[in-house]
Amino acid sequence: HVMDVGDRVVIDGNSMVVDQIDLFVTQFIKSDGCLVLMDNGVLSGKTIYDARRAAPTVHAVEITVSVDTTM
Repeated sequence: HVMDVGDRVVIDGNSMVVDQIDLFVTQFIKSDGCLVLMDNGVLSGKTIYDARRAAPTVHAVEITVSVDTTM
């Protein structure tokens, strides 16, 4: 899927945060606080730039280094 609730997206030059995703309509909040409702059928034909994912995309990596390793 393209976006999740909480993502900051840019659609048609408008920067918005995804507030709610329903079956037929997606709800966004613009930076000025305006609520934008967009039909998902219309939304599917738009280019969506996902500027920030809501959930952090962090992966833990364990590295073992010998005590004899030089800098």
